[in-house]
Amino acid sequence: MKGNIALKNVLIVVDNLVMGGVTKVLVDFLKEVNFTKYKVDLCILHYYKDMSVEIPKEVKIIEGTDFFCVVDERFSDLKKNGKLLKIIKKILFAIYIKTGIISFKIKQQRRVMFKRDYDVEIAFNDGFSQIFTANGDTKKKIAWLHSDLRVKNYSANYYNILKKSILKFDLGLGVSNEVCESYREVYSMKNLTTIENFVDYKSIIEKSNEKLDFNFDENTFNMISVGRLDYPKNYDRLIRVHKKLIDNNYKVKTYIVGEGNEREKLQNLIRELGVDETFFLLGRKDNPYKYVKRADLFVLSSRYEGLPTVITEAMILKVPCISTKVAGVQRQLQELYGLVVENSEDALYNGISQLLQGNNGLLKKYKQNLENYEFNNNEALKKIDQVFGDEIKNED
Repeated sequence: MKGNIALKNVLIVVDNLVMGGVTKVLVDFLKEVNFTKYKVDLCILHYYKDMSVEIPKEVKIIEGTDFFCVVDERFSDLKKNGKLLKIIKKILFAIYIKTGIISFKIKQQRRVMFKRDYDVEIAFNDGFSQIFTANGDTKKKIAWLHSDLRVKNYSANYYNILKKSILKFDLGLGVSNEVCESYREVYSMKNLTTIENFVDYKSIIEKSNEKLDFNFDENTFNMISVGRLDYPKNYDRLIRVHKKLIDNNYKVKTYIVGEGNEREKLQNLIRELGVDETFFLLGRKDNPYKYVKRADLFVLSSRYEGLPTVITEAMILKVPCISTKVAGVQRQLQELYGLVVENSEDALYNGISQLLQGNNGLLKKYKQNLENYEFNNNEALKKIDQVFGDEIKNED
């Protein structure tokens, strides 16, 4: 309470809190919440005790029951690790979703997990958290949407129950126009509006000034990317592009900050192509910004994205970007702060070589424009207040 104004009770639901793009957006959003207006609970369906994510102390964390312990697990990973009990649980979980029994199970588990009612409930992940929220009795349901489903829909196998769930939401908050359009097309969702990703820009700038554990080669053009080492990020493509640049006598070094299930595959490709002295996998870093700040170019090689926050982070640090054409990136770069190329290996190579040649002055132009670039979360915060205060209007 503050004065005579009652706090609005808000519940946010996520499958897990493993660090990645969506988790980072959530954490940055929570840092901006006005806790004199909103009382926020965070429900983590599959809670890991070793999660290295800082949540504001004002946020109460609610752990999911053991029923949800396989919500984010992949069959392939469980099989690979020989986790028989979890494999059985995952099979049952999939059957519950396919048959619709999951609706009853969710309602049953919610009675155990929640001790009070909420004014607003936000499903913060695409996929299961939307099914979970749809089967609750919170008056206002909001889906925070991150994926362009026309490019990749990880929940396509559960289309029917997801469509039924999506249509129970009062509003969809899409991180880009492309994401909103995909939910209109795939699930016939009607009430949609866009919202920029929240970014903790002050922390990014502060952390970027920390000292490096190694020095970038000042006589080389240094390129960097930040992301999980997995299929969507397409880093095998970036390795091959790097190899082609080396073969064509460009003096470049490339660094990737991040960890993931494709590390071994990527490391083998680096060795196979003989670029292990110029292409480096730095692993997961608590502070990637000090590396990004000192690079000459930020590279996004992804197959698909909802809205790549890493591009905004690079811009905040005044680093020019090149990106494959994914959702939201053209609106981010605006032909002012970086180059967007077609989503292919040849296009990425041609774009980087074009910037390296410097004949058209593009790189210089991007650097000059970035000197005047400023970021803040004001518009996104204004929209959140409208959403929670029932003032939001559909942007159809």
